[in-house]
Amino acid sequence: MEKELYVDSYIGFKGNISNNLILIRKEKEIDKKYYKEQLKYIEEEEYLENEKKKKLKSVYNLKNIDINHNYYELKREELKYNFFMIYAIGTNIIKENILDNNRTIFKSDESEINKLYVDKNKKYICCCKESKLISNIYIYDFENKKKPIILSLHKFRTVDISISNDGKYLLSSGGHDDKYLILTQIENQKFIYKCLSDYPYTNISFFHKTNNFVIAKLNSIKICYYDFSKKLISEEEVNTSIYKRQFVCLELKENDEYAYLGTTTGKQKKKKKKKKKKIK
Repeated sequence: MEKELYVDSYIGFKGNISNNLILIRKEKEIDKKYYKEQLKYIEEEEYLENEKKKKLKSVYNLKNIDINHNYYELKREELKYNFFMIYAIGTNIIKENILDNNRTIFKSDESEINKLYVDKNKKYICCCKESKLISNIYIYDFENKKKPIILSLHKFRTVDISISNDGKYLLSSGGHDDKYLILTQIENQKFIYKCLSDYPYTNISFFHKTNNFVIAKLNSIKICYYDFSKKLISEEEVNTSIYKRQFVCLELKENDEYAYLGTTTGKQKKKKKKKKKKIK
């Protein structure tokens, strides 16, 4: 695999488990002095290579020789970040370092994995299990240094999950046999909000900067504002026109200004978040 394979954040592909792949760029804990020394070495190497090719151009009149700046940019990225592929094999999750192919195995029960998830702060790796009775949600420490948290919240299948920006709360939605939306406190593993819907919420996501969240189901998008101190929720319905739409994916812009939703028709809906007053 080419080393150029990296992204700013995770990319999740829905469908069969063979197509579930998450690519992660995670900042290294690196000594500042060592980082500056290595960065200087890379810059010097790039400069010498550039001068060498300039000389070849002038002496031999070779017009097609150009320095590969992408190569040195990648070396700078490799110095500062680790790059991981996260995928499922059988009933387990594999975290593979793209640069050195080192693998970490996250073990779970024998049920089939139907969804993988990594939170925005790269603190947790999660998977949802599909079974004939209860769907378990496994929450692993990204470095695999702690025992996983196992939550049994939904029947048969968990459709989607999201973890809040502060890493304290898990939002999850059940499938057609469950149809519950549940907000759970991760530390004590107790749900603090639960509601039943006529259709399952296919896509849910916390905002990047707050603990408010977006939920989407058949022909419905809602922005939810939850007051964790008073345990009160208010919802803002988003206009989706008169046509019925089934949403299949949801992505929020980094500044939380826009939400992008894909539909089964292949169309994409772009919704701007309106300013909301705090709950009193």
